[in-house]
Amino acid sequence: MRYDKILLGATRYNELVFANFGISNWNEYPKFTASFDMVRPFDIGSIDLVERWEDYLAECEAYELRDLLGKYDCRLSELAEIMADDMGIDGAIDCSPYPETYTIDGIEWHFESMGCGQHDTRGEMAEYVNEDAYNVLHELWDKYHLKQVDGVIAYAVEHIAHVLSLTNTEDWITDFIHRHIDKLH
Repeated sequence: MRYDKILLGATRYNELVFANFGISNWNEYPKFTASFDMVRPFDIGSIDLVERWEDYLAECEAYELRDLLGKYDCRLSELAEIMADDMGIDGAIDCSPYPETYTIDGIEWHFESMGCGQHDTRGEMAEYVNEDAYNVLHELWDKYHLKQVDGVIAYAVEHIAHVLSLTNTEDWITDFIHRHIDKLH
């Protein structure tokens, strides 16, 4: 039983926090694992892809520029625009932890990776999907991460997943964007 991209809430930095956790059988023993992803919502209209690629190209070594110019068969003055067209938003911004997109009030929203792995968000959280479930999951992470577990812990993991799954992720994120991110534009 593995649960991925389970929304936990948001940090005071307007980052959404997701958990990936579960019980896996390693070396014939059930072990608990957990990791966490933080992503920041952004509207596609707020990103100037050409400018991002211009900034990237300004930092490139000569051999990298030569390779890119050969790949795209263009002049240096055209390279950033061609790369922006070719690679789109996914080529310029890492959205891999939460690749979903939402259209909210006619605006397309994506989610930029801000961190992942064993990042501890305790002390950073501003809102929770379910604070009790968040706390129990983190207690399990503290005590049992990569350790052998029994049926009691497996039941606790399933219960936390069930409690957190009662929240509609898209609705929660949409409401969060309306209340916090829209104000910033």
